[in-house]
Amino acid sequence: MSMRIGSTDATDATDATDATDATDATDATDATSALVITEDGGRLARGQSPTWHPDNPETPPGSGIPTPVEDLWWPANQWPAVHPIARTGAGPTAPFARLHEIYPTFGTAVFARGDWSPARIAKVLLGEFVQQPGWNTVSLPDPAVLTNVDGQMVRATTFTADPTSPQAPRTLFRLDDELTELVGLIEYRGGVVGEALQQRGVVAGYYRRILPYRLTTHPATVYLVETALTVASFLAMHYKWQFQRPRPSQLCPALLPTIPNPRHASYPSGHATEAFLVASVLQLVMPDLSKTFPNGVTRNPLHDMANRIARNREVLGVHYASDSEAGFRLAQAALPLLQACPSIPALVAEAQAEWAGTTNA
Repeated sequence: MSMRIGSTDATDATDATDATDATDATDATDATSALVITEDGGRLARGQSPTWHPDNPETPPGSGIPTPVEDLWWPANQWPAVHPIARTGAGPTAPFARLHEIYPTFGTAVFARGDWSPARIAKVLLGEFVQQPGWNTVSLPDPAVLTNVDGQMVRATTFTADPTSPQAPRTLFRLDDELTELVGLIEYRGGVVGEALQQRGVVAGYYRRILPYRLTTHPATVYLVETALTVASFLAMHYKWQFQRPRPSQLCPALLPTIPNPRHASYPSGHATEAFLVASVLQLVMPDLSKTFPNGVTRNPLHDMANRIARNREVLGVHYASDSEAGFRLAQAALPLLQACPSIPALVAEAQAEWAGTTNA
């Protein structure tokens, strides 16, 4: 076989990261978040290099006269070797060894948890989550909508904020007030657009900048985060389908969102649900990062990050403030359901052990 320049015997390119879709079509399951690229880059190319020995070292064959270098024929040396140099016996006429004679075959092997990608483990645990009673009966307020009352389009004002939410102290979300606020946020897009666009596909990556962790150092933490992202995305889509709320720019074209409207309903915000649920599971296992100041205000960088991610979606013009609030509530309701899954308590304990000895100074 002659050598073919550039041949790679390529595997599917998606195997390089084993990543879930990171676009707003999922609003926004994380592609790089917990799916840290493996140490070997995620893919080993398999090409064809020239063998050490040419097929025609003598001209004519058997004459003992070396073939001129420019006329040598170098067969391809594939990896794993299917054209090996090793011979099964002595002498030039002995047969070449076969592939199965060179490489060992093992009688047993174990496919361990570390051989699974975090995204696939998260889907397994999602199966446990949907068996928990109440996952599909979370009570969310009806979002403010345009309604027809006696021929008049009336902006309903039924959405009252949870006083414990990051959206406080706003206590009532009126649709006209929400739209007016979103128009006012347009001037902030220039400062936030780079970060907000990155967060379309990277949510958990921002938490890894607060206290660094990765698959090789904190695997249980990574599995928890990826599970939180998967559960949150699933829940958000379930409730979006129930409420079918139009995107803000469908009611107020002046918003001209920075990105195309994601192709699913607005309420609740998937980004907010994911961000707050990730913050909540990290708060279970990381050292306590909260700090209370003399004025009584308590800040926690995990929840500050969640609020920032949710708010950036409002600045882009694709979510209402009440969408973010509903995402926060949905994450609150999801946390105890997630903790009730059979596999989660042991995973939480394992993740807590990964952070043992790390203190908040």
